[in-house]
Amino acid sequence: MTFATAGSPDAHRSARRPGLVRLLACLPVAAVIGASALPAHAGLTFTTTFANTVNATQQAAIAAGLAEYGTLFQDNVNVSLYFKNTGNGLGTSSTFSFGVDYKTYYDALVLDGSSAADATALTRLLVDGTGVNNPVNGTGTIKQGRAGFAAVGINIDTTGLDTGAGDGLYYDGVIDLNLALMNLDRVTVDPLKYDLKSVLQHEVNEVMGSISNVGQTDPRPVDLFRYDSAGARSFTTAGDDAYFSINGTMQLARYNQVAGPDYGDFYSCNDPNPNHVALVQDACGTPGGSANLGVEITLLDVIGWTRTSQNAVPEPGSLALVGIALLGLAARRRKA
Repeated sequence: MTFATAGSPDAHRSARRPGLVRLLACLPVAAVIGASALPAHAGLTFTTTFANTVNATQQAAIAAGLAEYGTLFQDNVNVSLYFKNTGNGLGTSSTFSFGVDYKTYYDALVLDGSSAADATALTRLLVDGTGVNNPVNGTGTIKQGRAGFAAVGINIDTTGLDTGAGDGLYYDGVIDLNLALMNLDRVTVDPLKYDLKSVLQHEVNEVMGSISNVGQTDPRPVDLFRYDSAGARSFTTAGDDAYFSINGTMQLARYNQVAGPDYGDFYSCNDPNPNHVALVQDACGTPGGSANLGVEITLLDVIGWTRTSQNAVPEPGSLALVGIALLGLAARRRKA
């Protein structure tokens, strides 16, 4: 598959647990895309930059948590991350968000599909998702971060963008981890602290595309797979009836619908269920816990990341993608 090209952004800041969203910029841009061949898969990789508040031991623990993604996904995408430790909250991720014509994204998603989960998800989208407008609320745009678009072959030009890390450079995500509250490994565990790996991966998943735009105008890819218990699409902050499902009927996780934590996180805050299984994308963290990636892998799979455990369907050598509009930077914070 080939890369498409575009030019400038919207700011989207993703923070975790209180869910705070700010629109910092809105720069619509249109681009006609030329086609070029995509190199052979090199696997998902990360380029990391650390503030001086993150020491060498902490950097090594972060690198270990990132390494798992390379074993899970084979996309020829490099994700640039800037890590800092301000001592605030639990974990925060900040990303730029871009808007693309829904039909452009849908066509790229179809060409990129390779797993059994992709087949199920695309079959459901085929019911109402092939038109010019998105099937969630009927606008012509879908939003996503640069890395998530790159996973399906849509290239966003980030030249000149400043993510706000303090060095004037662009990063796919700026992640703030309150490392004093975290266990750096799962060998020596303080039951009053949080698991670094699960907090880290929660934030990285947001940079890769797990953020929901519920309450905003244009949906994001995960909102294509957000349904109520009756199988109807859900794109509202009202009620407490929203689930991640790839076919509209099989509920894989319940979404948080309470203001404060992110709407793209899974329900967990004040959960009275003693049998609740902690998920990496839970809205509220659990001290002493150690959640592992599970349903989050399926979520990333169906929005365009290619699983290494699946046999990929041969992709066409070229694809021209047209009409990319760019939009903004938002912010979310996760509750401890």
